[in-house]
Amino acid sequence: MKRQLQRGFTLIELMIVVAIIGILAAVALPAYNDYIDSANATKARENFSAARRFVANEIGKAQSQAALAGSAVSLPAAESIIATLNASGARAPGGGDAYAGSANATSGAVGISLESSTYTISLPAYKGLTGESATVN
Repeated sequence: MKRQLQRGFTLIELMIVVAIIGILAAVALPAYNDYIDSANATKARENFSAARRFVANEIGKAQSQAALAGSAVSLPAAESIIATLNASGARAPGGGDAYAGSANATSGAVGISLESSTYTISLPAYKGLTGESATVN
């Protein structure tokens, strides 16, 4: 009598493997989504901090130039600052430009505005962040 060698896997073995993969996916996907949301919120916070530093540097530069020239301080327009920051390649976590005239909770864009020599930088309420503002003058 010839003995046949078993080749491949039985249906039960394959079903067990598929069930294990399904359980792992059910646990891993929510954790992965939380990780992505956390990373996006961190990106929005980094953009917010970068905008605060950049605006403070621009104000200092304008004050220094005015002191050297003996003239009044002339602050750059908010649109100019937004264009400069966006030209640096920064992106919002939700896509698009990282900086805008007002904070955008959908894309995560940081808002920058200028009113009477005071810049307001707004962090959007994006993916678990609480919207907050900082003034720089």
